[in-house]
Amino acid sequence: MKKEVQYELHHFGIPVQDESSEGVHCKKAGKYTIDKPGKFRVQWHRFTDPCIR
Repeated sequence: MKKEVQYELHHFGIPVQDESSEGVHCKKAGKYTIDKPGKFRVQWHRFTDPCIR
């Protein structure tokens, strides 16, 4: 880490495994993402089959 840079947590992601297609799909990344607004900035990531093989 650089001393002259101020770092700030943007968000953290939690992978989930189920058959849902809920959320925003990003074909390039091979995942669905669900954002939950709030203080802690959590995203749930559901990866598609080709991505996890």
